[in-house]
Amino acid sequence: MKKTILLLTIGLVFFSSCKKNVAPIVIKKNITYKVNSTAERLSVNYYNEHGVMVASEIVGKTWQYDFKATPNTYLYLGAKNLTPTGSVNIEILVNDKVKFKNSTVLPYGAVNCSGFVD
Repeated sequence: MKKTILLLTIGLVFFSSCKKNVAPIVIKKNITYKVNSTAERLSVNYYNEHGVMVASEIVGKTWQYDFKATPNTYLYLGAKNLTPTGSVNIEILVNDKVKFKNSTVLPYGAVNCSGFVD
């Protein structure tokens, strides 16, 4: 009888001391930065998926950048018209829904929008 109780006690101690390795499941969201413009030249600044500010000049009327991000990631998109005429519209989409947007029709106008992923 003593052996049975001892074996049960050792078994309970062994199983209760094991920790379960439980990591939270983090679901990344699809992020899209979009710029639409009637201007021929734009300067675009944005934070990429690594949180690094990227600056580039684009020629054309549309630009898009896609990546995945975890909740609480900071998003930023800015655009500046490099010509005296034209409009600039920017959007940040999270899972294909517009989360942030801004626009301007000013000569050499600049716009930006930013926020966090929910």
